Amino acid sequence: MKNKLALPVIILSIATLILTFYTLSSHFRTNTLLRETNRLRNAVDTLGVYCPPELKQDLLPLPYPGLSHVEQKKFQELGVTKEILFSDLRNKPELIPYEGVLGGRMHFPSTDMMWLPVDPWVLAYFEDGHIMGYLLAEYTFDTDGGGISWEVLHSQLK
Repeated sequence: MKNKLALPVIILSIATLILTFYTLSSHFRTNTLLRETNRLRNAVDTLGVYCPPELKQDLLPLPYPGLSHVEQKKFQELGVTKEILFSDLRNKPELIPYEGVLGGRMHFPSTDMMWLPVDPWVLAYFEDGHIMGYLLAEYTFDTDGGGISWEVLHSQLK
């Protein structure tokens, strides 16, 4: 009788130990993340000491990661959004300096695969359905017609 109960008791004990360990480690990770979050919040709050509130308000939020606040103000003054910029590039597949293969046609498949690493450059993914690559292009705003001009700086097939 004792032998029949020993195995379930051992299994139950091991399961209890595993659950206890998991709970404690999860609790420890949660506490670590909370401490790190509080540390970062405090660091951000101390920025208010060095940054006037009106300037701090101008800095938030950053709709265009990768662009400085000065560059973002230029976008706002011109009435250009990141979406307009990316759509303009997407509509110019002739900038891609490679021919499609196996009947494919090179194009920029999505504006979700375009980035603003630094003003005035755009990094864009392109493909033809068989091969793909990346293109780095520089944009300038035409003050006369209000359009956007592009110059390919570098491209590479992957």
